[in-house]
Amino acid sequence: MGLHIIAFTALIFLLWVSTRCAVTTWAKGLLWLGRQLAGLKSGHVPVNTLRWHYLHGGTGPTLVLVHGFGADADHWLRIAPKLSRHFRIIAPDLIGFGSSSEGNDLSFDISSQAGRLSAFLNALSIERCIIAGSSMGGWIASVLAARYPEKISALWLLAPLGVNDCRKGPLLEAIDTDNHSPLKAENFVEFEQRVLRPMFFGSPKLPRPLRMYYWHRAEQRNARAHTIFSEARGERPHLETTIEDIEVPILLHWGRQDQAVDVSGANTLCKRSAKITAHLLSNTGHLPMLEKPNEVSAQFLDFCRDRNLTDNPAIAPQ
Repeated sequence: MGLHIIAFTALIFLLWVSTRCAVTTWAKGLLWLGRQLAGLKSGHVPVNTLRWHYLHGGTGPTLVLVHGFGADADHWLRIAPKLSRHFRIIAPDLIGFGSSSEGNDLSFDISSQAGRLSAFLNALSIERCIIAGSSMGGWIASVLAARYPEKISALWLLAPLGVNDCRKGPLLEAIDTDNHSPLKAENFVEFEQRVLRPMFFGSPKLPRPLRMYYWHRAEQRNARAHTIFSEARGERPHLETTIEDIEVPILLHWGRQDQAVDVSGANTLCKRSAKITAHLLSNTGHLPMLEKPNEVSAQFLDFCRDRNLTDNPAIAPQ
């Protein structure tokens, strides 16, 4: 009887491993295809003791795309094909995320992350660029633009984290009250309910193998997620103060149905800086570049053309 139980347990374990491996294989295949269609390749660069993974491709002025908390460079794949025709794209996995070093002994306040990102740009010999940031990545990009104005020619923010004077979105409320926190999802169903679905206005714009792949990766890093996010949100000053020190043109996109970072933050930022051109998107959640890639890319290209930020003044979305 004991041998039967052991054999059955071993069989279940093997099935679990094979299923997870199959999901990972399918997901990586989809990501590879997405990168090919976007004209992006995978690269690595050592910076001090850290190893950065990043996607790169396209030609033209350099456009650096910075993902948000819990995300990675592949979050830009839906919009990259429209941008790589006009820009050299650099999309890193921030340290602690994606396929870059985990940085277990590092601080994850926004200033520290901005400093590491600056070192990464130096390692790639990027002297000046347009920088875009989604959610936490927007806060990081803003600090970089304020701290290193010589590096940045324009700033593109997509639902940035860090505004204090605004309503608190349901996801941040869930984290702060520890009530169905998205940082503490214990299985795939909870991950879908607490993380993926609230990120979008409609159904998640990701195939199921990718959704499962991101769950498996989040599961591996759950233990540190709350600490990293708390350190990031503890940054001072808040974004509305930092934005006042930024001298370059700023494009702002925000979904009106954002459940993570409330869209009321857009009004706060616009009051603090006359350099902001803002677009509030209807029927859009926290990730405009995934839900509305055509609309936001067209508006970004218009923004760049009007400010002579590209080598080709006649660019138009295709």
